[in-house]
Amino acid sequence: MRVKELNQEKFMDTSETSLDNLSKIINDYSKVKVESHLFQSHTIDIKQARIEAQGKWVSSISALETLLLSYLEPIIVNEEICQGIILSAPTPILCHPALIKILHTGIFTLQTNTLNLWKQFKLPADINCSSQINSNTLSVMELPILPQDSLASEQFCLILTSQFSLMIVLGENSLGFPTFQFTFDPEVNYKGWLRLRFGLDTLNYSQLFELDQLVQKFIPVFPRCQVIEEFSKRGIVYINMIEPRATTAGGDDNVNEEAPSTSSLFKDKFNGMFISSGGYTPETAEVALNDNKADAIMFGRWFIANPDLPERIAKKAELNKYDRATFYGGNDKGYTDYPFLS
Repeated sequence: MRVKELNQEKFMDTSETSLDNLSKIINDYSKVKVESHLFQSHTIDIKQARIEAQGKWVSSISALETLLLSYLEPIIVNEEICQGIILSAPTPILCHPALIKILHTGIFTLQTNTLNLWKQFKLPADINCSSQINSNTLSVMELPILPQDSLASEQFCLILTSQFSLMIVLGENSLGFPTFQFTFDPEVNYKGWLRLRFGLDTLNYSQLFELDQLVQKFIPVFPRCQVIEEFSKRGIVYINMIEPRATTAGGDDNVNEEAPSTSSLFKDKFNGMFISSGGYTPETAEVALNDNKADAIMFGRWFIANPDLPERIAKKAELNKYDRATFYGGNDKGYTDYPFLS
């Protein structure tokens, strides 16, 4: 049953959700009472709760990509067949090229310089997704959001397809404590869309009509139980987290040693293979492994310049210095002309 069949008038009635954030919408519909005595300052570590919620967010995005690849038909030829819409904030969510090509993408971005604040510490599921969004995508919309809007305090994703709808939120529970939430409930997800739409309508978003038409093609539906079970129970085999200290690695070699450590924050919260990357040298990688900060270390720049990097590390041999100027584009220079160990 589609939400449109439940209540046709809800599309234009946003009075109930106009000021709510998505967390409150989920909280109101969950009908689960949160006991305040369980969340007193002396019984809960707020920072720890936030870390756990962020860890669940990262895993959920990985599970979502796998789920979408399982239930949506990938494009084999150069046909632009829209199979859904995904709205997210504050950054893109999906990175898989096949999904980006068949899903309309809407990214809510702050309309002031405070947008840069979101980019200081991106979760791994978001990193480098922006580079994937290019002319090969089906459609990408930049959606405005004001800093004073309650939605600006949340990280969220609303996905609408013919197979299922899903809303994922990194926000707060009914008592204001950090939490991770998700729902497949079509009515809740439709209310989530109405809340997003209200903000766009308030700002007189010029492409709102086009967005309305897209949403109407994928009105939230009740999913099969199998979809929910696969998402909820899917075990993530490994996770790769980039250290925020190296967020400038694409342009220079500066390393911010005062940045938070994702390895320290998340390693103990994930049961699978934890891979860390960003700003490592063979020496610092060995320290991280010995300190149980990661199960494996990933190298990028050093591997470009050293095709035999594992052997060089094992023998503690000198590394070829990479040429950053050749990283993006050009010919074989800087890609296939680095020498091996003699």
